[in-house]
Amino acid sequence: MVAVETKRERFVSVDLQKTEEGYNVLRAILNDNPDAKVDEFPGYYKVKHSNKLTIKRETVESFMGRPWDTQEFNLVIISYSGNFAEWDDEKIVIQWDTHM
Repeated sequence: MVAVETKRERFVSVDLQKTEEGYNVLRAILNDNPDAKVDEFPGYYKVKHSNKLTIKRETVESFMGRPWDTQEFNLVIISYSGNFAEWDDEKIVIQWDTHM
């Protein structure tokens, strides 16, 4: 028997706490990343995308209804897959290849 190697799709993802703040961050992520998929589990949401995830401060603020500092992302994130390619006052970008 010959083993056949198959290419496995590699997603970037982020797990968010299932809280009011986490839900608003989730809504913002889905708004700005329309091809993202979400799986809901007890206690958290897993958001994944085949390319990259972008979390924009302005969009999160619109869902939160208040100012939001991107450092607050640390308060809702449980884990992630990928690299933080960008993290500044305006947005957070998670992707695998940071040299694109």
